[in-house]
Amino acid sequence: MRFVICHPASAELDPVLASEMALKNDIFLIDCVENMDDGKTPVYFKSVRAAFPNYHFYSKTDLDSYNLYFNVAYALDAAPKCNLYMGQTHICELDFTYNVGHMYILSKDLVLLLEGCGDDCADVVGLEDQTIGKFLDRLAGKERLQWGDWSVRHVAFGPNGSLKGQKKGRGPLLKELFTPWLILLHGMKKHNWMEGHGYFREVVTVDAIRTSKGENFVDGALTTKWDVHC
Repeated sequence: MRFVICHPASAELDPVLASEMALKNDIFLIDCVENMDDGKTPVYFKSVRAAFPNYHFYSKTDLDSYNLYFNVAYALDAAPKCNLYMGQTHICELDFTYNVGHMYILSKDLVLLLEGCGDDCADVVGLEDQTIGKFLDRLAGKERLQWGDWSVRHVAFGPNGSLKGQKKGRGPLLKELFTPWLILLHGMKKHNWMEGHGYFREVVTVDAIRTSKGENFVDGALTTKWDVHC
């Protein structure tokens, strides 16, 4: 895992980034000026494979998402290694479908399409998750993509998220939304990070998830029957 950062607008932050890299080596610095919806994510997907070439899948996740990577690993274990666009799929009034930006995963071949995209991927300004969905619709087409839809049942919303009208703002973790197959908890801010980390570390262990409520986890909610061979 890396924190993806563009070059800061102020050079005053350069020593801070250098210190963090020397201490943790957990920053992936990409060639743009720091932004949210002005092209940062497209630049990331154009850059990530060259920096980290030995992976089948590449992911983007929000800073306020707490991800349960052992569940992600189970979800990916049986997934195809081509045409995969996995996340929480959102269908709206737009003429394309996309996965929301809490977290989504692309197989390497789709990252290569984005990496080599020229004029078809020039309009980078806009909500980053919609932008990536729009590009993939142009480059691969909706029918070709393998939609690993986590749906709402795999995503819980923290006190700063929203679900079915839940108001944004500080509040307790909604543990009643947690399920054995949870992929991520979105909307975690400040003090809630530690609360969420403590809950998953102490209560939701891998063995507990596998055996929770007598469900066969491997054959359960994370397993999709894929109609593709790579």
